Amino acid sequence: RRLGQMSSKDWDSYVDKGKTVFARENWTLKPYTTEETLDLSSRIDRVLSAPRGSLLLAGRAGVGRREAVCAVSAIHGAKLVTLKMGKNFGIKQFKAELKNVMQLAGVEEEQIFFILEDNNFADSQFLDLINSLLSSGEIPGLYSPEEMEPLLTPLKQNASNEGYNGDAISFFARNVRKNLHIILI
Repeated sequence: RRLGQMSSKDWDSYVDKGKTVFARENWTLKPYTTEETLDLSSRIDRVLSAPRGSLLLAGRAGVGRREAVCAVSAIHGAKLVTLKMGKNFGIKQFKAELKNVMQLAGVEEEQIFFILEDNNFADSQFLDLINSLLSSGEIPGLYSPEEMEPLLTPLKQNASNEGYNGDAISFFARNVRKNLHIILI
């Protein structure tokens, strides 16, 4: 859902409302909002409200990039997903997380904001997988035929409900591209 043009004061109250909703459901964000955070939130909103909208947020620490993404996710009712990195987090665990977010976006058709930070990329293969996901909406070889089978029935049903003429796998990739928004911080 795209937001229309609004005054700075209205945007400030809208972002504060988003922060309140996010804090109620997740964790507390900073109670104050700066002009820089409002500006960043509006830019993030513009990109993430578009289908296939993903972001690379570069900048100094403490600017409020994560907070702005959290507020925008609450405004849009999107599910915010981050990696739970541990001592033995490797490519196997990363692929499992990717399967989870892809299933939420592709089969259940939820809006997903997937936050990845620079310290999450313990292996260069992580970047290759994200690049493939961003470019095509799928990752070749991620799902085995046995893993894909239970996903096909709801995919076929959803595709027929929407009048989609292609196969279930391309419908899945289309939904992932539309609903999964990757944010690199």
